[in-house]
Amino acid sequence: VVGLIETDGSRPFMGTRDVVEYLARNLGMYSHFGPGTGDHTFGCALLTTFPILYAKGHTLPSPQGEIACLLHATLALNKSLLDVFITHFGNTEDVLDRTLQTKWVASAVQNISNPFVLLGYLTTKPYYSQNYKT
Repeated sequence: VVGLIETDGSRPFMGTRDVVEYLARNLGMYSHFGPGTGDHTFGCALLTTFPILYAKGHTLPSPQGEIACLLHATLALNKSLLDVFITHFGNTEDVLDRTLQTKWVASAVQNISNPFVLLGYLTTKPYYSQNYKT
């Protein structure tokens, strides 16, 4: 299971190439990307050797800074299920954004009955006293 961030293929710095599709095809993996460019995020992506039973991209609340994403997927691991969350919080380290995004992700994982993993990029300053205290 590989989580990727900032994988939006329609941005000029990516050469308008779909790197997620390229990697999935060449590595023989399943993939999912979301939320899409239309939601103004740089994107979260999943690569996995396990079949993807469910996948949905979400735009996290970002009233003050860069729009952030979360991708939630459920994978079939032989006879069990695994939920995967991939996120990229905004780069601005805005306290309001960080608080709302943390609460949103906490709410999303709270009702998951399957084992789950959270992969992502959580921006903050080292030793900052307000880090993710929600």
